[in-house]
Amino acid sequence: MNQLMEYPYYHICTDENHPDLFVSDTDFKSGINILGLCLSLYEDLSLYSFAFMSNHLHLLMLGNIGRIEDFISFYFKTMKRYFRAEGKNDSISELSASFHKVDNNDHLLNVVAYIHRNANVIDRNFTPYTYRWSSGRYYFNPEARERYQACRKRLTLGQRQQFTRSRKFDGVVNLYEVDNYVSPLSFCKIDAGEKLYVSASQYMYHLMKNVESSKSISAEIGEHISYSDYDLYPVVRKKASSLFMTEDIASLSVNQKLQMAKLLRYDYSSGNKQISRLLKVDVAVINNWFPSSGPVRR
Repeated sequence: MNQLMEYPYYHICTDENHPDLFVSDTDFKSGINILGLCLSLYEDLSLYSFAFMSNHLHLLMLGNIGRIEDFISFYFKTMKRYFRAEGKNDSISELSASFHKVDNNDHLLNVVAYIHRNANVIDRNFTPYTYRWSSGRYYFNPEARERYQACRKRLTLGQRQQFTRSRKFDGVVNLYEVDNYVSPLSFCKIDAGEKLYVSASQYMYHLMKNVESSKSISAEIGEHISYSDYDLYPVVRKKASSLFMTEDIASLSVNQKLQMAKLLRYDYSSGNKQISRLLKVDVAVINNWFPSSGPVRR
């Protein structure tokens, strides 16, 4: 980290078990357009990263918590008004958010990565650079900036009124669209977010490798995450080394493998088949240890 946290950051998220909010590309684009428009009226607040999933949102913001709460309320009201006017999904009317203060620099780096990694956790076919509805595809991506400069179009007055159903936004002139929706580069602090990291490689480390931080954040905000075998292989080796002085899983005794299985089951919500693969133990044995075969949600 090359700068100190002088002001409070907050991780804002909505319930991952909420009914679907965005059911089409048009819905996602509208939600992002309205986010940029609403944020333009709160010049004292900064948005560092965000991710829109089909049924929940993640935002990382810098500023006074009272102002952030006012902004979120205003954003939700504006989005509800638009979706109702368009005859779209009314589940947005029940949308609410929780606010989690980011209390140290390392936590801040991990929250940015957690938000950008969210799409990949939901669908392994996505990466932060291929998922369209997040700020993740713009971090350390000079090609995206070049395209923004070459292709951007200013959001028109008619568009501003269409998405907000309000004249409050008539004077907003600093939002630009690319690919038919407002580009995060015109309202999200991408450059400042990159500067939180010493280098692109440090960002990539947090993005791809930091399973323990992901587990900690998901527990903090009450969100369930499933981990792939690829995610957990290094965890298994590290835990075996610290507990049993070896990374050779095959050499562990039955009791040691049972201890490892409990750790995977209860700390990482692994299902029986995944535990079987990771520990090289017949799935019938794992089923005997844990008769309920599904992942554990804590």
